[in-house]
Amino acid sequence: MISGQVETGFRRRDTEIAKNIFYEFCEQRGNQSIISNERLLKALDKLGVHVQASDLDEHLQEFDFTGKIGLDLNAFLSVLQKPTIWEEWVKSLPVPELIADAIPNIPGAHPLKVISIMSALEISVMCKAILSGLEKILLISSLKLKDAFNAMANKPKLDGESKFSLVPMTCGTIKDFHRFTQESKAE
Repeated sequence: MISGQVETGFRRRDTEIAKNIFYEFCEQRGNQSIISNERLLKALDKLGVHVQASDLDEHLQEFDFTGKIGLDLNAFLSVLQKPTIWEEWVKSLPVPELIADAIPNIPGAHPLKVISIMSALEISVMCKAILSGLEKILLISSLKLKDAFNAMANKPKLDGESKFSLVPMTCGTIKDFHRFTQESKAE
């Protein structure tokens, strides 16, 4: 199942595959090819992007495409290129640093030259080290996420507070600032 998700991700990000699916589901409106919202759900589903019909308008609002008859090819590709919540989270992980750390360090050799001359066996060894490091990163990061969700769930709510409540903040008055600077000078 997970390898299927990985393959779906490659398909979704492949512009040629996305174009082919767009043209499979689009309709001609005048001199323009448009994919209607109804057909958009089917096209997205075929690419492995599962959006509920009830969530489609909200999803399209992020692109300012609501209220339109449909999407042209460029708008369709924009929708597909929007990072998922998982992709946004993964961007916060130190994966590029992990890969860089796994590249062999050969004194006097340019690091990119080292990569360009690596054999398939050396790359395989490097990937095994990366996989081990990635497992460690994911375990630590998932525990941090778990702690964050637990903290949110256990946070006591004040009267009338919701998850979207704003907390009023203040930095004091000018008088407080002058008093603070005078106290700082005295120390």
